[in-house]
Amino acid sequence: MSERNLERLGMAAGAIAWLAVGVPVLLEQLLGSGDIINGPAWVWWLAYLGYLVAFMLADADRLPGWLTPHWLLGAQTVLGGIVYAMTLGFGWTAVLLVVTAVTAAYVLDTRGTMALVAAQTAFIAVASLFAGADALNIFLSVVVYGSFQAFSVLVVWSELREAEARASLAEANAQLRAATVLLDESSRVTERLRIARDLHDLIGHQLTALALELEVASHRSSSPASEHVSRARRIAKELLSDVRSAVGELREPTPGLRSALEAVVADLPHPEIHLHVPAHVEADEERTMALVRCVQEIVTNAVRHADADHLWIRLAATEGGGTRLEARDDGRGVAALRPGNGLTGIRERIEQLGGEVAFEVGPGRGFLVVAEVPAP
Repeated sequence: MSERNLERLGMAAGAIAWLAVGVPVLLEQLLGSGDIINGPAWVWWLAYLGYLVAFMLADADRLPGWLTPHWLLGAQTVLGGIVYAMTLGFGWTAVLLVVTAVTAAYVLDTRGTMALVAAQTAFIAVASLFAGADALNIFLSVVVYGSFQAFSVLVVWSELREAEARASLAEANAQLRAATVLLDESSRVTERLRIARDLHDLIGHQLTALALELEVASHRSSSPASEHVSRARRIAKELLSDVRSAVGELREPTPGLRSALEAVVADLPHPEIHLHVPAHVEADEERTMALVRCVQEIVTNAVRHADADHLWIRLAATEGGGTRLEARDDGRGVAALRPGNGLTGIRERIEQLGGEVAFEVGPGRGFLVVAEVPAP
């Protein structure tokens, strides 16, 4: 499960916990004595509803710059404390403090989260003490809700570490596959060049010498032997031409762009990659290597930063015989793009080939890369 899906599941669980706090209080007010809330009821309901707003905004994609996750967490902490303090008779309202601890596990570092859990646990003890609870009830409340908070935080941390480990593994896998593709292609090119040199240096030179000897023999021989010598000289020249043609083809290999990219994105667990490369789209060795590296960086970016569920990669031939690369994910996006080493590397590789690249990004709109390289 990705970090994004984990957050969605946590939001759903938190909303259910929020309802579990408010519904019994509402029923008690409507059907019971109505004095369960210590103080003005409108204050309690305002804090209760405000808690839900702060909790739901924590997962929003577009927020004002000042409304940071830390501010929303602070609002949850204060509002959850008010809800609990005004309904001490209903002890399960402390469930909201557990939800706040879970939110803190996503927003704060380890020390900050532990400090918040300790502060909320101490608040439970102090509020119960001022409400006149006996020592046993205070002890039980502290132990129960303190352990609930600690357990929830540990579960979130465990899931986050597992998601991070999966992302790191997927990133390393993409890099390894790209390196393997490049190494295999380099090995094939090296072997083809060696064979081409051997054909040229050994067979080519021998055939050239043979053709020259037959040329001399054709002038010194008389009929009918001269006819056979001339035929042999013609065959030697044709064979030499075939060898030279084969050497030329070996020196200009045509790498498989589609197969190379399929190898890079194969078997990645997350995100799901949709690769579309028509059979007629091909590129020379230099452009194939550059596109392989660009796709590897795009996959790495989607795994490391985008927290995307899907990544679409499409290649197409341009009118001038070049190649167009378009990649789009459904990740969270960012408000402002700050290119790191990966995106800078993509731009440098494309521009080195005389092409152009553009990046588009926005909160909640994923990430788009469009690159075009001209024909050689």
